Amino acid sequence: MLLFGAQEEKNFCWLPSIPFGTVSATYSIGTDLHKTAGTGYHDHNWGNAPLLSLVNNWYWGRGAARPLYFYFGLYRRREEIWLCALPGLYACSRRQDHRR
Repeated sequence: MLLFGAQEEKNFCWLPSIPFGTVSATYSIGTDLHKTAGTGYHDHNWGNAPLLSLVNNWYWGRGAARPLYFYFGLYRRREEIWLCALPGLYACSRRQDHRR
């Protein structure tokens, strides 16, 4: 959760609810049926103010050094005359990931 404002009355929240999921799909092209599988990611954002009204820009990424998975963000806060970096890091192992 990122808090903004003199009274921290504005917020932006991020939850990587499925950080490294197993995905399978079946699709057709014309009459040909195809199946595929791989990995996927899903997150959820919420808050009481639009993100771009709170931050100037951000860098975001994810990676793996198995058995750990890493997710990081660096947000540059929007202020009247200055910018400040707000770093964040989330790490989990597959065991902590409750998809299975």
